[in-house]
Amino acid sequence: MADLSVTAADCRPLPGAIVQRFTAGGTFTVGDLVYVVSDGEVEIADASAVTTGRAVGVCVSAPNGATAVVATDAVDVVVYGPVAGFTSLAEQTRNYVSITAGKAADAAPTAAASISRVFGWNKSATILFVDPADGMTAQAAITNLTDSTGGTANDTLAVGTGEYILSIPIDLVSITGNADVVTDLVIPHKFRIEALDWNTGQPVTTGSKLTTLALEIGATPVTGGAVALTSANCTPLGALVAGSAVTAADTGAAAGTITVTSASTTAFSEGSGFLNITIQNMDTADNEADLAAKLNEALVAMEKSGIIVA
Repeated sequence: MADLSVTAADCRPLPGAIVQRFTAGGTFTVGDLVYVVSDGEVEIADASAVTTGRAVGVCVSAPNGATAVVATDAVDVVVYGPVAGFTSLAEQTRNYVSITAGKAADAAPTAAASISRVFGWNKSATILFVDPADGMTAQAAITNLTDSTGGTANDTLAVGTGEYILSIPIDLVSITGNADVVTDLVIPHKFRIEALDWNTGQPVTTGSKLTTLALEIGATPVTGGAVALTSANCTPLGALVAGSAVTAADTGAAAGTITVTSASTTAFSEGSGFLNITIQNMDTADNEADLAAKLNEALVAMEKSGIIVA
């Protein structure tokens, strides 16, 4: 944040400016921003507090052509419109009440307890257009977060928020027919089934054995996600067998249940492994989406009110 430069001797209203006469309640200089105190007089403004941050305009004259103002002087203040006498302004950008007494700045202050108030905009490199915003925002004392995540911050939320893998150990010898392998396992949160696969622990050595594992949510079969196990693909140790793509009937409410079923079984004589179910915690995903939506709404509102610049 940098304060805007103004030359007091050159500070004057331009055609179209609205000028009001006030009595000075203290000392300041032509070109300073002022606010109205309780008795109707004006004093030098700054953004260090809500009261002093309510700048109403720029002082453009002092008695007898002077630039220094003292208490009880009659002064003219531009409360709306163009004022000349500034230098090196960034054209067509907003300006704000500064924490430096009497100054406008090119950005809102961020110091603790300061306020953010749009004062106007820069019409040209030398002309400031006074147009104070109705609202202001007090800056709370904020401690910066320390990012120890090791992640990379960006503007897009990652796919797969809330995903985890539930691994269920299964002894293939225990699957003797078409039946439930695991029944009504409770998932405590709202969820979606993303994928199924199998990792072999103890390899199968006897040929011509098979079964197909699938899932039900409640009593409804998940569409897709079937894992077809055979003697050939359940060896060697660590062999991965991918399930078919999950395409529908894949969501459950909090405290919903999942059941692992077997079908097309020719009983195994040996072998074991893990059925891996990739699950997305939709409570987590929904909460993150809600927070992102609310943050975006807040950013839009702050931009419209002039607190931030997009």
